[in-house]
Parts: sequence; structure tokens; C-alpha cells
Amino acid sequence: MELMIVLVVLMRILSDVVDVYIMNVDLENVLKLISFCDGTIDCESSEDELDCGTGCLEYEYTCLSGHCISLFRVCDGVPNCATGEDESVDLCGCNVNQFECDNGKCILGEYVCDGDPDCPYGEDEDDCGCDEAREFTCPTTGACISIIKVCDGISDCEHGEDERLPECLPTLEPTTPELTIEDEEMYGELLERIEALEEQLKHFRLPQPMKMLPSGLLNVSSRI
Repeated sequence: MELMIVLVVLMRILSDVVDVYIMNVDLENVLKLISFCDGTIDCESSEDELDCGTGCLEYEYTCLSGHCISLFRVCDGVPNCATGEDESVDLCGCNVNQFECDNGKCILGEYVCDGDPDCPYGEDEDDCGCDEAREFTCPTTGACISIIKVCDGISDCEHGEDERLPECLPTLEPTTPELTIEDEEMYGELLERIEALEEQLKHFRLPQPMKMLPSGLLNVSSRI
């Protein structure tokens, strides 16, 4: 019973000491100490993660600043080192949604085989074949160009095949000239004359042919 009483008294004393300590501690400084060299950048200029020393464990990654971060934080898409080297292309390569060019540059996967080279040496357009719905295949080289570049007046294929297609030639549509009032009047008069001539021809009869008599006289038929 006496031991229990002693323990209760000690606990009360300890509680009072802790309360006094907390009241006299600058909580802002405590938070700064907790955030210092914890592997997460808290200051805008990253000074809380600089000069953190070395000596990382085997399951940790050592940043250029010297502080350690968990290997699980490396290449997780979120920079944890002060200068972001834990997410560098050299260390992580390109992610699953990207294409890595020969020089190590990462481009979006949707840019591969889209008809426009995005890598410095154009390797994102190699071995793609052409999308018939969106691209034109240059016959000589097999290169693919966007369909909207065909017949645009600019040769995009090496030998200009995209501008020498039959559909690139201008088409001439037959046009009917418009008649003026004078033309219509002249056309009407011409029709009237043609109708009058046709009427005259209905009553016109050719004469019978003339024959030569033995005496050399002409015999003209009395029938006309």
C-alpha cells in the first residue's frame, strides 16, 4: 500500500515537471529541430536538408546534400532530396508513360509514332509504320508524314511524292456563261429566222431536170 502511494506521488511530480518544461520550450524551435534533416524539404530554399552529414544505412539513399532518405522514396515520382536527384532520369530512367530517347531524354509516350520526331535523332518515329487514317507513306523512303501535309504545296517527302498525287492537281469544273439581255434578244431573233425559213421550205418545190434533145435543143418539162 505504501509503495502504491509513493508511485502516485512520483507520477504527479513528474507530470508537473513535464508541464513546466513544455511551458518554457519554444514549440516553433522544436518543430524546426524535428524537421531538420528528415529527408523532406520544409524550407523554401531547402536549407533544412543541407549539411546533414553522411553515413546513410544500406537501406537508405544518400542525397548530394548528405542527408539520407529511405530507398522507398527513390524514384517514387516525388523529389525528396534537396536538389531532386532522387528522381533524376540518370537514376530512375523514364517512367512507364514515357519513351526514352537514345540520349536519355524522356518524352511522353503519346508522342511516339505520331508523325513528328520529338527525340533529337527521331528514334521515336522509327519502326512505327504509318497510320493510314492519319498519315501518308512516302513511296520511296517509307517515311510517314501527317495526312494534312499532303497536297499543301510543300514537299514533305524526300522526293516530293506528297505533292505529285492526282488529287493534288487542280480540277476544272465546266462553267456555263451567263447570257446578257442583248444575247437573249439576238438568240430570239435567230430562232424566229430559223422558223421562217423552215416554213418557206415546206412550200418550196425543186424544178424538173432539163434534158437535151438530139437536135441540141433543150426540152424543158412543162411541169414545174
